[in-house]
Amino acid sequence: MNLQEHGFCVKKMAFLQDIYTEEQLIDKAILFSMKRMPGTMHYSDGRASEKLHIYSNLTEFKQFNPDCCQLSEKGPENYTNPAYIGYIIVEYIIFYDNMRKEGTYGYYIAYDSCGNLYDRYIN
Repeated sequence: MNLQEHGFCVKKMAFLQDIYTEEQLIDKAILFSMKRMPGTMHYSDGRASEKLHIYSNLTEFKQFNPDCCQLSEKGPENYTNPAYIGYIIVEYIIFYDNMRKEGTYGYYIAYDSCGNLYDRYIN
């Protein structure tokens, strides 16, 4: 095994735990997710599309989703990539603009030894 597989970031010459705390890494994943959240719910059965509530900031996201995230060494079933050293599992509530709850949405965000985030994998 090389140092990167153990969380060493060559670019920053430090281990991941010395660059980010778990909370900082989770916050980074939430912000990453917020940039990619859909603004509209589209239906395949012919119903009119509806606007979804977009979380305005990290604080609001955490208020509605206090237990949203956890770190995991394992990714989605049957998915591996040697560049990733872990995953952040993110689950959050989806609301329509009128704050009517639609349901929850969950996925994995992969990260490397420098804390860079990659693609979302549906949970």
